[in-house]
Amino acid sequence: MKSIEAAGGAAANLFKRITKDRPTSVLIPGGKSPIPFYHKLAKSDLNWGGITLLATDERVVSFSDENRNTKMIQLELLSNIKSGKPPALIEDYPQNAEETNLKLDSLSLRIINEGLPKAAFLGMGSDGHTAGLFTTSESTSESNDQFTVIKRPNDSFVRVSISMKVLCSIPNLVLFVTGKEKRPILTKVLSNEDTSTIFPVSYLLKYGKGQKTIICDRFAAPSNFPMGKLKLSFD
Repeated sequence: MKSIEAAGGAAANLFKRITKDRPTSVLIPGGKSPIPFYHKLAKSDLNWGGITLLATDERVVSFSDENRNTKMIQLELLSNIKSGKPPALIEDYPQNAEETNLKLDSLSLRIINEGLPKAAFLGMGSDGHTAGLFTTSESTSESNDQFTVIKRPNDSFVRVSISMKVLCSIPNLVLFVTGKEKRPILTKVLSNEDTSTIFPVSYLLKYGKGQKTIICDRFAAPSNFPMGKLKLSFD
């Protein structure tokens, strides 16, 4: 538990440094993994003025659905900020298939007009997916330059995600990985081995243009992963 909390604290401190200059926008992840990060961030002395948050991906379900990422972010981050005004959270992801194109066009225009987010804090699944982006064999998708719409065969819902094109252009990419079930895939990703499967995380680390940072707890860290700073090369 202390290791997970330490990883969350490290991510929160990096968030504070990256968002020093305002106004700025940041992409943040859904799922359960970032909760320790959100709790540390909520308790920090950060002045949230001028910071806008957007989930990296969202399920096309109603606002009241417990599986909606923005609902989790409200619960675990925004509702725990006790001092000062919470940051602006963009909640304008679609709730149903009929409004998907209109909502994503509006969000795309916002990104075009306001510029790329300063940073993307990302989670990683045990299958190597990130930001709701999976391997092509696991899903069918359609995209515009800013967003990707994804349908996995076993899901009853559609997902919308920030496109890989946008993620690769963001100046700061922070991968937050915790839990022993993530160790095998993180080991494979960091080994830079040739593989017939191109994991989204591997692609992003290789082709992303910005500064890349991996923060993990000791359970997710590969056995040969040195604690502290590590310079990574993905040629």
